[in-house]
Amino acid sequence: MAARTSLLPAGERFSSWLELVSQTVVPVEVDSDAAADSKATIRTVELGEVTVMSLAIPPARARRTSKLIRRSDPELFQLGLNVQGPAQTSQHGRTVALNSSDMVLFDSSHPFHNVSGNHGRSGTDMMVLFPRRLLPLPESKVGKLLVTALPGHDGMGALVASHVRGLIKHSGQCRPVDAARLSAVTVDLIAAMLAHHLDEDRVLPEDTSRRALLVRVHAFIDQHLSDPELSPQTIAAAHHISLRSLHRLFQTQDSTIAGWIRDRRLERCRCDLSDPMLADRPINAIAARWGFTNAAHFTRAFQAAYGLRPNDYRRQQQVAQVTHIWRA
Repeated sequence: MAARTSLLPAGERFSSWLELVSQTVVPVEVDSDAAADSKATIRTVELGEVTVMSLAIPPARARRTSKLIRRSDPELFQLGLNVQGPAQTSQHGRTVALNSSDMVLFDSSHPFHNVSGNHGRSGTDMMVLFPRRLLPLPESKVGKLLVTALPGHDGMGALVASHVRGLIKHSGQCRPVDAARLSAVTVDLIAAMLAHHLDEDRVLPEDTSRRALLVRVHAFIDQHLSDPELSPQTIAAAHHISLRSLHRLFQTQDSTIAGWIRDRRLERCRCDLSDPMLADRPINAIAARWGFTNAAHFTRAFQAAYGLRPNDYRRQQQVAQVTHIWRA
C-alpha cells in the first residue's frame, strides 16, 4: 500500500497523514512546523504479523503518551532505519541522535518521543514493526539495546538494512504465500543483529541462526558473482563453517550451492541481455562479467535455463522493446 499527501488539498494533508500513521503504526501525537503544507508519503508492506514501512515526512515531532498506551497497545517492537536527514529518539530516559543509515529499536508499550528532520529539512525513514513475542531473545537482554544507535552501514546491520530496502523496493512482487517466509526471515535477521551487538549469539534458537546464516550466504554470493573463483569452499571459509555444514544449509533450497551460484549468474546475464543500454556489449563480455569463463558452457547453461541461446534471447528482447515503443 502506498499513499501520498501531495494529492490532497493543502489544508487536509497533515491531518490525513496523521490518521494514516495512527492506523498503520501506533497512535501518536504529532506536530510539525510544516503542517500547513506538509507533503509526505507512506509505503507499507504487510507480511502477516510483521509490517515494513517507508516514510518520507516533513520535519515533525511524534509522541506516544501514557494515555495513548492505555487506550491501545499492540505490544510491538519498532525498528527504525534513518535513511535521510537528522533524527532523534527518546524512551526509557535515554535519548539517541541518529545519523544516516543508523537504526534504533524501541517499543510501543512505553512513552517515546521521536524527532525527524529539522530546519525545514524533511526526513526519510524505514520501519519494521513486529510483536515483541516474536523476537527469540530474552527481553531483559534486548532492553540493553533499546534506544541505542545500531549502525546499518556494515556487518549484520548492513544486511538488515539491505533486506528492509529490498522488501520495500520489490513489494509488488511479493505473493501472499511469501509473507510467512519473509516475515520469519526479517525477524531472524533482526534477532541475529541484536545478538551480535549483545555478544550473545549462543542464545539464538538453532532455526533462527540457520535462517539468518542462509541470508548472509545468499548476500555474499550476490556480492561475489563476478568472481570466477567463487566456490562452495570460498563461501564456507568466508563464513567460518565447514563445507559439509554449508551443503547441509542448502538442503532447504531445492538446489545445490553450485546450482544456486549458476542460477544467480544466469539471471544477472539475462538482465544484461535485456538491457538496451548494453546492446553493444559482446555476449562473451556479459558472461565474463558474471563469472562465466567458458563461452560454450555459458551458452549451454543459458539455453537450458531459458530455452533460447543468448544471442537469440537478446534479439527477442530487442524486437519486443521496439514493438512496445511503436505501440506507445
